[in-house]
Amino acid sequence: MHKRLTVGLLINDLGVRDDLDFGYQSLVWEGIDFEARKRDINLISFLGGVIKHPIEYQRKRNVIYEHINAGSVDGLIAVTTILGNHITRDELILFLKQYSPLPIVSIGVELDGFPSVTIDNYSVMFELVTHMIRYHNCKSLAFLGGTEKNLESQERLKGFLDAHVQASLTYNPDLVRYANFEDETACTVVENWLSEKKQFDAIVAVNDLMAVGAIRTLERHGIKVPEQVKVTGFDNIELSRFLHIPMTTVMQPLFKMGVESLCILDKMMHGEQVDHSVRLQAFTVLRESCGCKDTQIEIKASAPELPVKHSINTNSVQSNLQNIADQWGVSVDPADFHMLINCFKDDLQGDTRNTFEQSLTVYLRKRSYDIISICFEFVKLIYRECSDLDNIKKVHAASICFKSMNVIKKAEIYELGSRILKMDKRSQFLQQFMNDLRSADGIEQLLDDLEENFLRIGITGVYVVLYNNPDHTKGLFILGKDRENRFYKNKNGFLFDSWELIPSSLYTIQHQYSLILHSLFYKHESIGYILVELDSKSGFFNNNFTAFLISGITNAFMSQEIMDSKASLQMANEEITRNTEKLQNAYELLRKNQEQLIASEKIVALGRLTAGISHEINTPLASIAASNRKLISLANELSRCITDPSITVDDYRDIVADIMKCTTLTDKSLSQISEFVSCIRAHTRDAKEEKQSFNVLDKIRDVELLIGFELRSKKITFTLDAAHKAHFIYGQPQKFTQVVTNLMTNAIDAVKNMAQPHIALSIRHESSFIIVSIKDNGSGIAPHNRMRIFDPLFTTKSFGTATGMGLTVVHNIVTGEFGGTIDFVSEEGNGTTFILKFPERN
Repeated sequence: MHKRLTVGLLINDLGVRDDLDFGYQSLVWEGIDFEARKRDINLISFLGGVIKHPIEYQRKRNVIYEHINAGSVDGLIAVTTILGNHITRDELILFLKQYSPLPIVSIGVELDGFPSVTIDNYSVMFELVTHMIRYHNCKSLAFLGGTEKNLESQERLKGFLDAHVQASLTYNPDLVRYANFEDETACTVVENWLSEKKQFDAIVAVNDLMAVGAIRTLERHGIKVPEQVKVTGFDNIELSRFLHIPMTTVMQPLFKMGVESLCILDKMMHGEQVDHSVRLQAFTVLRESCGCKDTQIEIKASAPELPVKHSINTNSVQSNLQNIADQWGVSVDPADFHMLINCFKDDLQGDTRNTFEQSLTVYLRKRSYDIISICFEFVKLIYRECSDLDNIKKVHAASICFKSMNVIKKAEIYELGSRILKMDKRSQFLQQFMNDLRSADGIEQLLDDLEENFLRIGITGVYVVLYNNPDHTKGLFILGKDRENRFYKNKNGFLFDSWELIPSSLYTIQHQYSLILHSLFYKHESIGYILVELDSKSGFFNNNFTAFLISGITNAFMSQEIMDSKASLQMANEEITRNTEKLQNAYELLRKNQEQLIASEKIVALGRLTAGISHEINTPLASIAASNRKLISLANELSRCITDPSITVDDYRDIVADIMKCTTLTDKSLSQISEFVSCIRAHTRDAKEEKQSFNVLDKIRDVELLIGFELRSKKITFTLDAAHKAHFIYGQPQKFTQVVTNLMTNAIDAVKNMAQPHIALSIRHESSFIIVSIKDNGSGIAPHNRMRIFDPLFTTKSFGTATGMGLTVVHNIVTGEFGGTIDFVSEEGNGTTFILKFPERN
């Protein structure tokens, strides 16, 4: 029986049908996936990140590459241009050699000993920069590179520099910087150039995302693109066309690179000889961001001067169009375009009118973005063919082509709108899916939710594995669903050797498949992996999906632990009940408290203050009890005095005075209890409380009363600084109380081990805002945790002592309920200050 071959793809990240921008890696993957299905070859995409990434969390993603072996794949394709962003060429070669003797193909970088598929980065960058210098008179060009070790980035820099030499221009080394291929980093680099008063009239970026970041920063500073500074990108991602300023860029045949790499590897797996290197052509796409005003002008400028002829060459147009379609990986029907060319000819000869425009309109209805883009090139090719007609026909041809361009642009806008609607619906579903996963009550419900939702996002197969040992060689298979809807779920997990990826004793996939393998992380540690099989037409996958799954698994395990704990407590309660009713009552109270603790973060905060609540209520109760005993004694004394003739009026007055003292003490104690109970009620009141204008100082006094015992018992000095007595904001008072209580209890935890613990709370006016600051002198927040403290489920406390939701709830209340902001300042060893900013409203 024929054994189907399996190819492994080493790739950083992947977004399949994720949004408007498929991006470099996704388009390469599309080509490999397409050719693998065509050749009946299995594909496993290992999403293991960049090799030796400087950020530890990203570096830990490399664990996925440990699952590659001759038992799971027959050959490998490595997107080396991205995997090698932070290592040298020699280190990249050494990394790939660990998989010897598997045949390996490199995409993007030529490596000794490995066949490769690349583009001529140098020539196309030289051509683009020459265009900027020659046609747009640019004199001072800035360069945004990827990373210093990225080999493609180095080739593009060489093309950039040599174009300067060719034009006898001197470049400024201060205008050559690296932005890690990221738009946000590019924003920072351009921001620095502007703040340093660097002079430049163009920015050349080695990918489109960095160019987008550059444009955004320039416009934020009021600098017009392209009038004042011209910007170019590289890759021709979809976003480059849809920007408010269509971006000049470089079209890489990414789909074709994927196809070619699979073809080469297939030959190698069958023992055939292959070329060491296949180099594909890339070409510039000139748009408005460099100053080329529109597509029509670009066509005119590129029209060659040829002898006058009387008609266009149909075969030439179709041949060139097919070459472009092959480069882009777009399937076109030659008959359709042959018909359109004939319509154009008829309009050009005057036999018909607007037939080409109308036929093109009909053809473009409900077409994909790829076909619409091909039609742009199709009209360009037709116009180029018309460039050597006589002047009258040339003008008529230009009119037809310009009208056709408008038809294509309308189709593009319609298609874009349709995709945005689809994205919105998918986003809403994913949000609901995320909510379902996060609210799963235990492993069983999590698995049920996953089973219900997978098909709705085009996932035909999914397999979830958690590691069972530190070296990741053993896995626990907890969830499996294949294309035939054979569903396996086991909250305890099925133990197997993880090199298999999927336990062969449970699943043997007979059909041709394309799987995506991605790590599952919890608290920056790899806890397992997920294998996903997508529907070939509608399947959707991105990093958010795995993030949702991780969140769901984490919540489910925590919930399961709580459920298991509750079950154990119930058994203990039953045993206690058989022994003593007193213990039974105590357990019942504990169980109710636990239910309340689980119910909301509010009650978690209140639960820790139970000792203080008891003290603050018992103290006045003791005074009431003493007063009552005194009253009984005075009543008895008064009873005896009634029959005693020696008792004077003054004696009676003394007794009454003592009685009044007792009642006064009782009233005072009752008032204290009432005030304290009001604070508790305010803290636990129904969250549907009406919004109102209220004085924050009053609510902070309530919190101070509520946590006063804990402050005193832990000898914590607390100071409250309020410049005025009235500080009004609008919202639900109970939610404001919850925010302050949560931050105060966190501050108490932070200072508990300090020699002289101190917490300071201040309220002040600033313009039309009320600023509430809570400062402690604790140990501070570690730098690596500061970006994550508002993330759901993130906590530095030991498991079981915190939910990891407290600051998330605080952040959501401040920003969502009150329309305010929350920030913090922290220094290790010098404490933390949380700063809340609320709109003032009286």
